[in-house]
Amino acid sequence: MASKLTIVVMDQGVSQAKLTKCLASLSNQTQPAPEIMLITPKATVEFDVVTFKLVQPATVPFKTVVKLANQWATGDYITFLSANNFYLKEDALATCLTELTAKQADMGVANLVTLVDGTFQFKANPTNLHGLITTNNILPYMRIYEAFRGIEEALLSRELLAAVVAEHAVTSEQRLLYFLVHECQKAVLLTETLTCFVPTAAHPLPAFQWEADYEYSNAYRFVQAIQQSDYQPQIDERIKVTIGLDDGLVPHLEAFLHSLDSNTDTPVDVYIIYASLTPASQARLKYIASKLEAVKLILRPAAKALRQFIENIPMDKARLPIGTYFRIIVPEVLRDLPRVIYLDVDMIVQTSLKDLWQTPLEGNFIGICEESLVPYYRRTKTAHQLFGQQGTRYFNAGMMVMDLTLMRRYNTTFYSAQLALDTADVLKYADQDVQNLYFYGANKQLEVGYNYGLEYVQISDRPLSDVAIIHYYGWKKTWMNMVTETYMHPSRRPAMHLYRKYHNEMKAILNDDPLEYQVVSSAATLSETLARGLAQTHGELVTLISARNWFNNNQPFMELVSYLQTHQLDLISGMRMRFVTAEGAFYGYPVTKEFTSTTGLTSKVLATKYPGDYDCLSGMLAKRQLWQEALQVSENEQMVLAQLLAASHQSATWRDYVWVRKE
Repeated sequence: MASKLTIVVMDQGVSQAKLTKCLASLSNQTQPAPEIMLITPKATVEFDVVTFKLVQPATVPFKTVVKLANQWATGDYITFLSANNFYLKEDALATCLTELTAKQADMGVANLVTLVDGTFQFKANPTNLHGLITTNNILPYMRIYEAFRGIEEALLSRELLAAVVAEHAVTSEQRLLYFLVHECQKAVLLTETLTCFVPTAAHPLPAFQWEADYEYSNAYRFVQAIQQSDYQPQIDERIKVTIGLDDGLVPHLEAFLHSLDSNTDTPVDVYIIYASLTPASQARLKYIASKLEAVKLILRPAAKALRQFIENIPMDKARLPIGTYFRIIVPEVLRDLPRVIYLDVDMIVQTSLKDLWQTPLEGNFIGICEESLVPYYRRTKTAHQLFGQQGTRYFNAGMMVMDLTLMRRYNTTFYSAQLALDTADVLKYADQDVQNLYFYGANKQLEVGYNYGLEYVQISDRPLSDVAIIHYYGWKKTWMNMVTETYMHPSRRPAMHLYRKYHNEMKAILNDDPLEYQVVSSAATLSETLARGLAQTHGELVTLISARNWFNNNQPFMELVSYLQTHQLDLISGMRMRFVTAEGAFYGYPVTKEFTSTTGLTSKVLATKYPGDYDCLSGMLAKRQLWQEALQVSENEQMVLAQLLAASHQSATWRDYVWVRKE
């Protein structure tokens, strides 16, 4: 038996012409015999298509409309339509109702079409993994998608409407939609369109309105219950820290661990959560652990059953590795711990974490610090895309003090993972957005010095020495080349230098750095300068550079050394970039990062083929023996270069930047 449908037409005093157009679109519908309830102030006009008419003032409040619909509608399903709007397609109702019943849902929301200045505009709905509207995603959808700010795109069962009216005060279309999603058994995203909305000055597309009783998740109510209980957290004497790691992050872990080890006054256990690590990475971590004094590394693999909580989460919009969601499963991976401090790898710790570790969370699940964009929102009075004005409470998830006992007790891993699945299509910062959605109103905000992003460094006069944890979040990472890969604002450079200080110190502790540096004062001739430099250094490989120029960083030389040794070369060169002081600008050629053989080619040929890279000695890395032989012809750099090339049996060039020439 076909389902019966009631259409509630809401006439708030529109012109006769608009009302006629609206009703004509209903009479053309292929849906069999829909019941049409017209709520209108027009007492004397009759319409053949209307099943029955309820005369109400044009200013009738929406709560009265809902009450009347609940009282008088007899259809199995109900939809609402403003008399200012109309149905564009003749099969709109039939198609949407068929899809709704086929999906065994008691509610659905269709795509929106608007008519503006004679042009139809299609406004597509979200496309989440399962096509569901849930209590997890209804608020983000209401903020972002116009179809979710009113009720006219919704098709719902009459029983569902009755349940909502019995339990909630419905004062607006948005509140009705919000409560419908919370009360329904199943709400779906419909693939078709339903209403054509015609915005006018008196009838605009509705804007989202936050209500005091809206909730992003159940975490807020959990915290209220915890705070009314006699719960006492357990805090161990040894500090427990956890990080998420994969093979790609292992090389960038050293500065973080060294800073933590250098500045703690309390033993620290660092739990490394990972999905898989190569034997080489595990061996590297074991070697690093052997060089730490107060910090102990403990590897904790995430079991397959736990990884499955997060591996189905779509990552298309976030463009981040799935490992960023490890924070969600921390309570279950570390089931033996009552509390832990989660930290990102791109941090340095400048003080003991003892005070942070012992911070009371006052019944909240986590302790956090605000995101560095929050001061911008306050200053400019702008709104966060996902949270609106609630964006002023948005936090950065790179540091979280986590009460794992409470998180396990209230099953936050499951709830957070489900929320991530339901909202993946609207998330920008992946797991961080999930944490903010789920733990909204269920976190304790801590002093920002415990998660001090580089944006704070740029906008604040606070001394870096006064900051507990510097966080290098953003795409401009500390291990990137500040000359060739990204520009770094001058105010951030002291923080970058601080990171590299810890990085270089740890490299020395690990005996990783193959470079030996020697400053040689200028001598009368190039021959004397070379002779003095060779006498004062001991490396098997030698390079040199003028004091007015500079190398990008150590990494290019690591590449040059590795390639030279692997391919048994005598000499290898790299590209140079120009820095024009008067313009304050860098100039260079496109890089391919390819190694190309130069064996047998003269300096003249190479200078023509690679302009600027073979007219001096900077950027040349050669065996010591070649440099010693070149001492015999060291009247100028071109002659020395020609001798180096002639004496080398195998040579190559790397098409990436190694040094910068200042002009």
